[in-house]
Amino acid sequence: MKLHRLEKARNYDVREWLIKSLELNEEQQRKLRDYEIIRFSNFEFYKMRESVKPSFIMRLSIIPLIILYLVLIIFLPISYIVTGKVGYSEKMYKFVSDWRHKTGWK
Repeated sequence: MKLHRLEKARNYDVREWLIKSLELNEEQQRKLRDYEIIRFSNFEFYKMRESVKPSFIMRLSIIPLIILYLVLIIFLPISYIVTGKVGYSEKMYKFVSDWRHKTGWK
């Protein structure tokens, strides 16, 4: 097993895996969710990172992605003046993150 391919699993993924693999009943599932056992445990769960094989076109889109990063950084102060918030919306972060993941840029 190559350890560099592991990434920390989200609490939601761990909870779903525990429910499925241990075949927990409704009461146990409720306790697992309500008491946040996974979040407060001393255990760390890892999963295999999905390998992405981007196409040539997606590799070429790294150039506009870098330009988008620069534009976002340049307009950050203007966005703060207009909205009063530092940073961008979750939609923008998700869009850029998904695009970066599709290009194979980690």
